[in-house]
Amino acid sequence: MIPVLLVSGEIDRFLMLEAVLSEHGLKVIWADSGSKALSKLKDEHHDLMIADEQLSDMTGMELAKIVVRQSPMTSLALVSTLPDKDFHQSGEGLGILMQLSFEPGQDEAEKLIGSFKHVLNLSGKIV
Repeated sequence: MIPVLLVSGEIDRFLMLEAVLSEHGLKVIWADSGSKALSKLKDEHHDLMIADEQLSDMTGMELAKIVVRQSPMTSLALVSTLPDKDFHQSGEGLGILMQLSFEPGQDEAEKLIGSFKHVLNLSGKIV
């Protein structure tokens, strides 16, 4: 199973996303803060990290900037309420796979999985 790190202190908003990821054979691992996510990334590689916009100890964008340096092979998706243009400017150069809405639904989850599978296939991993 391919591990996916989902970082949020508000699990209820991500239950649909978690269900769709699991249906596609992805193993969802939770962290409720940026520091816990970074600790998990040190212990085990995660092919995808999905981070909430605001965590208890940092923003999702701040976490993404650290992850890009410490675990550059981890694909990133971030929840953000910023308009698309502002989101892309703030995340420029981070290689963020996708911006997610405040409460990602099934359509967004399917789109994320499609993009993620494409990245995995390009890297030689079969999904």
